[in-house]
Order: sequence, then structure tokens, then C-alpha cells
Amino acid sequence: MLTDKAWSNWRSGPKNPSDTLTVTLPERRTLTQVVVHFYRDGSDSYPQRLRAQVRDPQGGWVDAGAPVDVPTGTAGAPVVEVPVPAATDAVRVVLTAYPDRHITASEIEVFAAAPGTSSDASAAGISLDGVPLAGFDPEKLSYTVARRGKLPCVTAVAADPYATVVVGQPKAGSRTATVKVTSEDGSQSRTYTIRLRR
Repeated sequence: MLTDKAWSNWRSGPKNPSDTLTVTLPERRTLTQVVVHFYRDGSDSYPQRLRAQVRDPQGGWVDAGAPVDVPTGTAGAPVVEVPVPAATDAVRVVLTAYPDRHITASEIEVFAAAPGTSSDASAAGISLDGVPLAGFDPEKLSYTVARRGKLPCVTAVAADPYATVVVGQPKAGSRTATVKVTSEDGSQSRTYTIRLRR
């Protein structure tokens, strides 16, 4: 939590001149920034400065920018944002202490680039018993198909693989099928209607 004490290097006797906090990622990601939330532990228990480093493909640590001074005299505990434009599977924050002062932190947030969610609610194709619907156009929502005998099984595929597709199968009474596609982000939906004419 951002308001609790999660880590401290306090100890009786001489204090560490520096310490390092490391975050290992489940896979290699393109990072954007690291945000360090410090905690006021009865006094200004913050480092003098910090530096972000990333692990390179060979396993070595390289600086992700220049050292950043940690502000003091703030109403609450300082929050330091450090740009980290690098691809890596681990990031660490090297904390340089004030002489004879311990350091306390609440949380380290690691931000990575991620694909956005799509608002595409179009179908890529509709099939009747596995046969593609003739003349299908993602922008055309209504179709009439000549069909005698047994009612077909209607299937559909969304243009966006993360969209949701719900198919209402035709029934003897209405002989109408519906295909509703809802976009990944939930902001858009589109319903295709297929009427089966004897």
C-alpha cells in the first residue's frame, strides 16, 4: 500500500550508506517509468538520491538515467518518478542515504508499455453450416438468405480476436439468426441479422 511502511533498512549502530531494491518482471517488457513512494518513519527517513538501473540481456546492470535527488521538506513522504525507457526483465533502484540515516519506503511501481484495448465491434465473417455467408460486408448488418429444409448452425468470427461474439441461432418460428459483437473495451457493439427465407 502507498501509505504503509513496506521496507526499511533501519538497524542499530552504523547505517548503510546505500541499499538497492530490485523488481524482477515475469518477462521482458518495455518500461516507461519507475515510481518510488517513500514513508515518513517519525522523521525524514528518505534517501538523498536514487538511481534506476535495468538488467541488460547479458545479466549486467546499466543506468537508466542520471541520479535523481529526493525532495525534502514536503508535507508528506516524497514520491519520486523516474523515466525508464528501456526493455528489460528486471529493474532496480539504488538508494544513496544521508550520513547516519535509515531509509523507509512504501512501494515501488514499475510501469510498462502495453497495447491498448480495441473498440472494434465488427465481424470478420459469418458462416452457415461452415459455409461463408455470401456477400458478407462487416458494415452491412442485415442479410436475407434463401434456405429450405433444416435450419443451419450459424457461426461468426470477430475482426478483433479479443472482442466477444454471441450468436443467437435461428428457430423454427422466426427463422432469424443474430450475431452480436461487443468490442474488447465494451464501448461498442454491433448486431448482424440473418433472415432465412424459404
